[in-house]
Amino acid sequence: MPSSISFTGSDRDLGPGAIRLSETDGTPPKNYRTRQSGIFATRKAVEGQARWYREIDRDFMYLLQADPAVIRFKSRAHVAHYVVNGEPTSHVVGFIVQAEAATYAVDIIDTRQRPKVRYCDIELLTTAYGQLGIDYRCLDDRFVHLEPRFKNAVELNRWKNAPLNLASELSIIEAISNGANTVGKVIQAIGATEVAGLAHVYGLVLKGKLRLSMGQPLSVNTSVRLVTGKKTL
Repeated sequence: MPSSISFTGSDRDLGPGAIRLSETDGTPPKNYRTRQSGIFATRKAVEGQARWYREIDRDFMYLLQADPAVIRFKSRAHVAHYVVNGEPTSHVVGFIVQAEAATYAVDIIDTRQRPKVRYCDIELLTTAYGQLGIDYRCLDDRFVHLEPRFKNAVELNRWKNAPLNLASELSIIEAISNGANTVGKVIQAIGATEVAGLAHVYGLVLKGKLRLSMGQPLSVNTSVRLVTGKKTL
């Protein structure tokens, strides 16, 4: 399928297989007053917080915050203008995510709800964003809510405001370098109480310094390691 992408022009210039991108102006969806909505505060959001208008988007932000590979993200950053059956239409792309190894454009489909708007052609968006060096992903609620990863991400969110200091960070790095490979062993090695130790360890996870094994519910037996090298989502 032919594809072109630009940030200028008008919808009248679009033909089959073409997309025009524009930055969103912050205007909420037309029916936002009838939905649940809120603000997700995280240092990884471009402005320190991100507005969500669907619970599935909020839930994806938990994952972005917990993933050490994610540097920053912006929700509802672009509007993709395209043509369906000869009629111009538009689609708000859910997220732009900057990770260590790549930048992603991400849409989240909630399969539990009947879509009220048509999502843009996945093949077209993949090709078009690829021309900008951006990897397009179309995910769904089953990916977002994969357990126990999702509950672990929500649990980590509780510790995002935990106070950290350089001394505790260096102590944890030294402990892991010396062979402490679980949360409990790290806490024991630095001589902290369980609550204080969890605050330090989980806080460093949210800063992108440590990586936890998310395949089991978080506990003192959870594997932990230093983040090294570039990671993809």
